[in-house]
Amino acid sequence: MILALLSSSMAGIVGTLGAVGMARVQFRSKGMLEYLVLVPIMIPEIILASASPRRSDILKKYGIKFVQQSSGAEEPGSLYAHDAAMNNARCKALDISRQNPDKIVLSADTVIEFENEVIGKPENAEDAVRILKRLSGKTHF
Repeated sequence: MILALLSSSMAGIVGTLGAVGMARVQFRSKGMLEYLVLVPIMIPEIILASASPRRSDILKKYGIKFVQQSSGAEEPGSLYAHDAAMNNARCKALDISRQNPDKIVLSADTVIEFENEVIGKPENAEDAVRILKRLSGKTHF
């Protein structure tokens, strides 16, 4: 248990610490003295179910501690971009969470929809060039 003196200006900062799971915050008062008890809590390990350097960078930017583990799950795909992204992310998360039932698993997927067609991951370098040429200079979501 850690004791710390607390002024009203510190309340927001300390409250934020509690909100991100660093400690459970208990405010106590005894006469004129206000103090704070920080009780450390166990934070489950977070697994990023992705090999994406971009997703890793985002978590690192916000100081989130995690480990990366790629999923071997087959992505089911879909005719609709939103469904494809949700289904792919769900399959990856389920695959990793089955292997790590006591961990928090974070998964995401990116799908490109262009001219009402879902564009999947390129199968090889030639396919990647073909896709990039098709998208070049045009708006896609």
